Amino acid sequence: MLNLQRRHLEKNEVLRLIREVAEKIERLSKQNKIQKSDQNPTTSGRNSEMKSEKKSLTSQSISEANNETNRISYESLKKAKEEIGAKEVSERELDRYSRISEFPWLRQLVDEGKIPLKPAYELYTKAKDKLQKIVNLPPTERSQLLTTKEGRRIILERDDLLQLILDHKMAVSQAINKLKTE
Repeated sequence: MLNLQRRHLEKNEVLRLIREVAEKIERLSKQNKIQKSDQNPTTSGRNSEMKSEKKSLTSQSISEANNETNRISYESLKKAKEEIGAKEVSERELDRYSRISEFPWLRQLVDEGKIPLKPAYELYTKAKDKLQKIVNLPPTERSQLLTTKEGRRIILERDDLLQLILDHKMAVSQAINKLKTE
């Protein structure tokens, strides 16, 4: 909240702050649910042992669920936005940010300001299946594809070049140069 009030932040920085606050709110609410379920009185030591095992399993399942679904919900982002009073970000942008969070590496590029939210969302909506394929590329090549206009054009329009890249028959830089010369 202090960062929002004291500094002029770029939209991507505000979105990142909102996400961090939303993640903390979710984490705390999950911990509170676990603590409330553990506050039931026990009658024997055996029951408390079973509860501690249950608690460790519950904590494990929460962390596994977080790893499986990296997408943070729109509702959580909206709640965090209201909590910190971020007026710089619209609800539409929160929704888009929530959706691209399905791909943590895409969200990270937005967080770092390497790609604006609008092109990232356009890639998400128009080429979601292709994004799932490029996840296996090395991070530098994937980043080059996503952060350049030509790279995004390859993903959206040039399936032939994208397939060569995915088959490791052509480097991203070569595909971009080919696109530029054409």
